Amino acid sequence: MNRNQSTSPDTEQRKGEDEFTRFFSFRGMITPYLIKIIYPIGIIVILIEAIVIPKQMFLLSAQMKVIMFLLIFAGGNIGWRIVCEGMILLYSIHEILASMERNLKQK
Repeated sequence: MNRNQSTSPDTEQRKGEDEFTRFFSFRGMITPYLIKIIYPIGIIVILIEAIVIPKQMFLLSAQMKVIMFLLIFAGGNIGWRIVCEGMILLYSIHEILASMERNLKQK
């Protein structure tokens, strides 16, 4: 049986109230969702910086500017990805621990 078919509208409304309550009691975290939105914005900022920074270095040759662009772009994106994944990992651990706590309280 499909999960959506087995829940009644009353159950869905109570679930919504639970989420509303969890949000305002700080039990529901919104940061993991924000990280997923902010990640692409960070990539765009890194791309812009990778273009702007080498252009400001007048003494560098064209080849060095290209190498600098590639290093900033690749290194920046790898570093940004690691930071975002680390934050998502911490919140995932929190969600797992919270679900374990709920399961233990139900038993």
